[in-house]
Amino acid sequence: PRGLVRVSKRDPMYFEFDNGELFWPNGINMRDGGDDAEKQKGTYDFDYFFRRFQEEGLNFVRTWMCAWWGGIEWSDEYHSRFDDVGRYNMYNAWRLDYMFDLADRHDLFIELTLNSHGQLRRDKYDQEWQYNPYAARNGGYLPSPSMFFTSEQAKADFRKRYRYVVARWGYSQHLMSYDLWNEIDLSEGPNAAQIAAWHKEMAQYLRELDPWDHLICTHVCLPGGFGNALWDLDEIEYIQADAYWQPWSKKMNEFYEGKKQYRNKPMLFIEYGPQTADLPVPYNIWAREWRVAGWTGNMMPMAAPPQFWYHQEWDRYQLYRFQQAMAAFNAGHDRRGMDLHALELTALPDKKVFAQAMQGRRIAFLYAYCWPNFQYDAPEQVPAVERCRDGVVVLTGLTPGFYQVEWWDPCTGQIVSTSQLQATGPRTTIQLPEFAQDIAAKLIRAEV
Repeated sequence: PRGLVRVSKRDPMYFEFDNGELFWPNGINMRDGGDDAEKQKGTYDFDYFFRRFQEEGLNFVRTWMCAWWGGIEWSDEYHSRFDDVGRYNMYNAWRLDYMFDLADRHDLFIELTLNSHGQLRRDKYDQEWQYNPYAARNGGYLPSPSMFFTSEQAKADFRKRYRYVVARWGYSQHLMSYDLWNEIDLSEGPNAAQIAAWHKEMAQYLRELDPWDHLICTHVCLPGGFGNALWDLDEIEYIQADAYWQPWSKKMNEFYEGKKQYRNKPMLFIEYGPQTADLPVPYNIWAREWRVAGWTGNMMPMAAPPQFWYHQEWDRYQLYRFQQAMAAFNAGHDRRGMDLHALELTALPDKKVFAQAMQGRRIAFLYAYCWPNFQYDAPEQVPAVERCRDGVVVLTGLTPGFYQVEWWDPCTGQIVSTSQLQATGPRTTIQLPEFAQDIAAKLIRAEV
C-alpha cells in the first residue's frame, strides 16, 4: 500500500514512498553472508540478522552482489559455481531470491550494490581483477581494468546482466535502489569523465529496462571533487559516500559543504565505523565510533543518519541500543520542508569538546562530545573529575528568539534536563550542562 521508495516530491533532499509517507533510512550494511565463499553462513546469517534488524527497529540494509555472496557473473578461476561472461550463477541468484523474501517478511528496504571497485583492481584496495571474466588473462577481452569504462563489448555484456537483474528482482517493493558501483573512485586509474559517461549511459539503460523505476545511485569512498561528475548526472538520483576519517566534525562537514549545490538530491553517508586496517579494536572504540560519527551525521541536513558498516559487531556489542536512542531523538520530526541548514560553531573554549548543530523552522538541533572521555567504555565509568563542566558552544546564525531546550542522553534516548535560552544577535552562547561523554539537544523556538 505504500508503494516504492522515491525521491520526495515535497522536499527532494529526502525519501518518501509513493503514498507520500516519509522514508527515513535507519539501517546498516550487511555486505554478504560471510567473507569466505566456502565457510560463510550465507542465507543462515540473513535469517538471523534480518530478524534482529526488525526487532531493533531498522528499516534499511545495503548488500552486495559480490562473488562470494550474491554475484551472478564471474570467473570459474574464482569458483566452479561460475562459468564466465554471460552464464549466470543460479546458486547465488537463489540466495538473492531468498534475501528479498526475507526483506519482505521483515519490512527491510534493500540497496542492492551491483559491482565493487575491487573487480577493477590488480594491486590494492581489495583487488579482484585476477578473477574478472572480462580480463584478457582469464580469456576475456580487456587487457587492463582502466579500459572497462570505454569498452563497448563490456557495456553490451553489462546490459545483458542488468536485464536479468531487473527481470528477476525488480518486482520487489523492498528493493529500494540499484547501487551501480561501490567506491568507484578506488577503481584502477580512475578517470572521472569516463566513469561519469559510463554511469550516464548505463543508468539510462537501466531506467529504460525497469518498469518500476527503482532509484539508481552509485558510491564514492573519498571526500573531494571526484564524485561531482557523477552527482551532476540526472540519472544518479541520490548521493552517498563514506565517513571513516577523523576528525568527523571536520571531514564530514567538508564533504557536505562540497556537495551543497546538490540540494535537489538526497545525501547520506552510506558507510562508517572503525577503519578495517585498525581492527581488532576494544569495545570503547566501537561505542565511540558509532556514537560520535553517527550523531555528528545525524545533526547534518541529510536524508538519513550515517549507516554503520559492521553488522556483526552491531549485534555483538549491542550497538543497536545507541541506534534506538537516536531513533527516539529523531521521532516526530519529518525533516521534509523544515529548511534545515548547518549552523556555524564559532567558538569552543574547551578544545576537548566538539559539536555539530543545525537549524530548521522553529527548531534547532545540537550534539556535543568530549573526545578524551571516550577512552572509557560507558559514561558512568568517567571519573567525576573528568566530566565536562562549564562547557560552552557559540553558534552563529541561530534565529533570534526564546527557546525551550531539551537535553538528551545519546546513550538512552531520554530527556535528562531542560532549560531556557534567549538568542538576541548573530552569535548565541549556549551553556552546556554537565555531561560525561556526549549530549544532544533540541532547541524549540517559542511561538511569537
